Amino acid sequence: MKPLSPALRALLATRQFYCCDLVVLTLAGGATHRYSAGDCDVKDVDGTLYSCGGMTGPFWISSNRLGSISQKLGTQADTLTIDLLPGASTIEGMEWGEALPRGLLRGAILEYRTGYAPVPVSAACWPIPLTGTVREFLGFFGGGDGGGSVLTLTVADARSRLQSPWPRNLYSPACCEYVGAPGCGVDLDSFAVTASALAGSTGSILVVSLAQDNGYFDLGSVSFTSGANQGMSRSIRSHVAGSPGSLTLMTPFPVDPAPGDSLVLLPGCDGGFGHQGCPKFEGTPTLRFRGEPFVPPPTTAN
Repeated sequence: MKPLSPALRALLATRQFYCCDLVVLTLAGGATHRYSAGDCDVKDVDGTLYSCGGMTGPFWISSNRLGSISQKLGTQADTLTIDLLPGASTIEGMEWGEALPRGLLRGAILEYRTGYAPVPVSAACWPIPLTGTVREFLGFFGGGDGGGSVLTLTVADARSRLQSPWPRNLYSPACCEYVGAPGCGVDLDSFAVTASALAGSTGSILVVSLAQDNGYFDLGSVSFTSGANQGMSRSIRSHVAGSPGSLTLMTPFPVDPAPGDSLVLLPGCDGGFGHQGCPKFEGTPTLRFRGEPFVPPPTTAN
């Protein structure tokens, strides 16, 4: 049963109302954008404004969209595909066609709702005050396609994360614990290193000065605490020491950092007993190592 306010229940009982689809897009950095797929701006009961795009966009195509969403009990997941006409609009200062390939929507959460208001409605009551909203879909951004005038976004139901068919125990030469997890025992915060981006940094390669040895931050993470990328994190592919040194990222930041942007680095672990594995963190982790170093390679069975 979906929760409805008494006022919304009373409005639906009249069978005469205005409704429009609403999109709430929350980026990984915490920024939230709200859009109306109707032909006018609307305002929720708490004063939250949903923009229809006006003369610039973006415009969300939601015709018959609810017919593609199946409502089920249990953990069976669904996928929502929704079209977007970006028009002349931008998101976080970037054009939509650029934001998609640069990963700005990576890790974003999309909430699809329906808003209801009493009739008649007219331009005189712009933005239209809603009596209430109902959530229809909640999921994680799964990818985008298209370009130019139309973009197609795919959103995976949040319940899809419950359907990974992993067994309770895995056996491999490398440790099966994730560094920093309770089973690992490493307090990553105690190994955090602060730094600043230097001139020459790009979205995919950060120029920094670090005292740690080559490879210390391989498979680790970097998070910006200021600048255009504030609140965003990326995984580190490789670390080259030096003054300056560099960090090559697995996926780029959407915006090239400016010199002086502050960041926090966390070291990674390759799951082994080499200098890039457990011994890097000293002490407790080696006692909790859950790898099986003597598991033979698959070719042994041939």
